Amino acid sequence: MQIHRIEINNFGKLKNFVLEPDPGLNIIYGRNEDGKSTVMAFLRMMFYGNVGSSRDIAVNARKKYKPWDGAGMGGSVEFTYGNTRYRLQKRFGQTAGRDEVDLFDMDSGSPVPLRSGEEVGAHFFGMSLEGFERSMFIGRSGAFLSGDGKNDGITERLINLTTSNDENVSLKRTVENLQEALEGLVSKRGNAGLLVKARERVEALDRELRDAKAAESAKRSIREEFDTLMTLQASEKERLEKVRERRHCFADAAEDIAAKRENLTTLQRRTELYKAEKEKREEIAALNVKNMEERINQAKEASEQGKQVNLIPLFAVLAVVALGAAIALAILFNPLYALITLVIPVFMLGEMSAFSRKNRMKLYREAALARAGKLENELEDLLEKTGRENASDEKNLLRLEKETKDAAENLKRAELRRIELSKQLESDENLEDKIIDREQYIARLRTELTGTGRPISVIVDEREEALADLAEYEEKYEALKLAIEAMEEAGEELRMNFGPALNKRTAEIFGGLTGGKYASVNVSKDFGIRVLEAGDSYYHEGGYLSNGTVDQAYFALRLAISEILTESEEEMLPLMLDDVFEQYDDARTVKGLQFLEDYVTERNGQVILFTCHGRVLDTAREETDSAAFFTLSEHYKKKT
Repeated sequence: MQIHRIEINNFGKLKNFVLEPDPGLNIIYGRNEDGKSTVMAFLRMMFYGNVGSSRDIAVNARKKYKPWDGAGMGGSVEFTYGNTRYRLQKRFGQTAGRDEVDLFDMDSGSPVPLRSGEEVGAHFFGMSLEGFERSMFIGRSGAFLSGDGKNDGITERLINLTTSNDENVSLKRTVENLQEALEGLVSKRGNAGLLVKARERVEALDRELRDAKAAESAKRSIREEFDTLMTLQASEKERLEKVRERRHCFADAAEDIAAKRENLTTLQRRTELYKAEKEKREEIAALNVKNMEERINQAKEASEQGKQVNLIPLFAVLAVVALGAAIALAILFNPLYALITLVIPVFMLGEMSAFSRKNRMKLYREAALARAGKLENELEDLLEKTGRENASDEKNLLRLEKETKDAAENLKRAELRRIELSKQLESDENLEDKIIDREQYIARLRTELTGTGRPISVIVDEREEALADLAEYEEKYEALKLAIEAMEEAGEELRMNFGPALNKRTAEIFGGLTGGKYASVNVSKDFGIRVLEAGDSYYHEGGYLSNGTVDQAYFALRLAISEILTESEEEMLPLMLDDVFEQYDDARTVKGLQFLEDYVTERNGQVILFTCHGRVLDTAREETDSAAFFTLSEHYKKKT
């Protein structure tokens, strides 16, 4: 990430302020009260507007940096993130919710949408304001851990990071909370807490239960009799209900038997009638068949009486030949032959009469045969119909016979059931009187059993609840003890795993700052510093070192911490350094500036170093090759 332009319209004492830092190392010089802290506070509020709502001006940046003339606060920042250039504009309100925020993609000109209440810094960097400050802002190194054990907050965050893998989750506070919960169960003195009260409650209920059982033993024989009678009474009442049901069933059984008997009689009559009708239909069908067969035989006999003779062509030929011959003989030989012509027609008439009678017989025979065929077809239809009717009659008759049989069996079962009910009712004849007498006796026993004190069942139930509570509290107590032990062990293991990486990176940076004078740095679990000088065999406590060396060591530690906190980022975030070389001598300042120049060049990053010391500015001009310089008192112009 690179910051290209910082423009402050109104913020604190700054008005119409423009700063255009370069990539790489930037040195911004200003005397006290020139606005170094104001610029850094402005950047914090641009990316994280929710800076607190305290009434204390020293804590609430909105009040601290509000212009004295009452003008509205606002400005803009142009920066590159992920190869895209953005412009962030803000007009600050009394609270973060009233800020007017505009974020643009300057490459496309499109606005960048933000979720409701989302901070711009969280949108880009995925971290809170505190994480942003600890990764981008580094103040005087000596302020990291003072002699009285107080710190600027980074110690606690790093302890959180090394023990819980999350800088915002404090293992120490978590263990304290668990310890507080543990003492809520059992106090340090062991005389208070939920677990103690649960044990006392169980003990009190045990005493009450023993007393109740002692009082109960005197009534045990009565209670046993009472319980036995109650069981018997309940059983007898159930039996009485069944007796009453059987009485209703007995009455209903007589009606049911009568109905079944009537139904059986009806079915028997229907069966007999159907059998008679079936026999009549079979007789009629047999007569019809017999009649039809006789008619067919008659038709066949009639057809046998006639003969089919066809002599018409022969008679005609003979007659014509004879007539021709007679005429020829009469003409040629003798007129007497003409008499033959008279005989021929007479003969012809006789023969024709005989032929006509035979032809009628033929026609009669053919008609008789046709009638016989038709009657045979009708006989087939009649036989088929008769067969269907007989099959249907058989089926219906079987159904009626089955229904009749079933009705007879049902009637028999109903009669047997009624006999059984009658026997049962005879044995329970005096049951109601027995129940009434027993109820009166039970009432007397109940009066004898009534006494003072809570029932044992209530005490037992309450004791079970108390035991359940006690078991739950004991389980929680053991779980809390295990959790505290496990978290302390896990925290120690995480510190052991995290420590070497932090030591290694701190030593690398420290070596660069000191020109290799110190071979190694050891950072304790509470972030105390020990250094090993090159060629030496012993680590030395930070307290034995000069202030300048201590500042170098803690600056190396802060820079290593910043890398760890931002190692998940895709690109290096800009570093804002506030007089980190304040206690350095000239030689250390030269090495520190050269280290920063190389550091930011290797990482293609950006460092903005604020200082109020002219010697730091002069040294940077002489000893660096690529640094950019700004002087706040000269109307914020870049100096070449």
